[in-house]
Amino acid sequence: MSEIVKICKVHGQLTIEQTRKDGIKFRCKECRMESNRKSYYKNPEKRVATSQRWKEQNRGDYNEWMREDRKKFPEKYKKYEENHIKKYGKDYVRKREVARIHGLTMDKYSSLFEKQNHLCLICGNEETKKSMCGTYVSPLAVDHCHTCKEKGKHIIRGLLCHGCNTAIGKFKDDIQLLKNAISYLEKHKHID
Repeated sequence: MSEIVKICKVHGQLTIEQTRKDGIKFRCKECRMESNRKSYYKNPEKRVATSQRWKEQNRGDYNEWMREDRKKFPEKYKKYEENHIKKYGKDYVRKREVARIHGLTMDKYSSLFEKQNHLCLICGNEETKKSMCGTYVSPLAVDHCHTCKEKGKHIIRGLLCHGCNTAIGKFKDDIQLLKNAISYLEKHKHID
């Protein structure tokens, strides 16, 4: 049986489990939650900024918590994604996800996309790869240098189709390997 340590004016006697470990706070957990809820609605911008700052300072813990939460409540995250797709459209959501992974804003991604006339920088074709569910065409991939970094971020080289992006990846961004491949193809070129 838990030891009774404090008495809350609203909820009565409290056990050790219902109070802070150091015993300094005299409000019970329920009263603290209610107070936090009220302060959130009074100044949500401050609360969001504090939350964002904590996430940045504790990135590993936050990522672990998110992984666990997604495992526990997959239907919640599926609903979030469905609502987001309804609001912005699949094309926008996919492009934003690709941009987010590489630290780009949607404006920067859209700017690159427009500058390239919606085409791959290497082959000059539109993307043809279908999404995993096969219902829509994937956005162009963000190609970045894997060895050089600018201010801690990879330097973005451009947008590529899936085929060109994976080809460069297979050659490990090695120019000599690519030259060897060109020589090989030229040597074994069959003239029909």
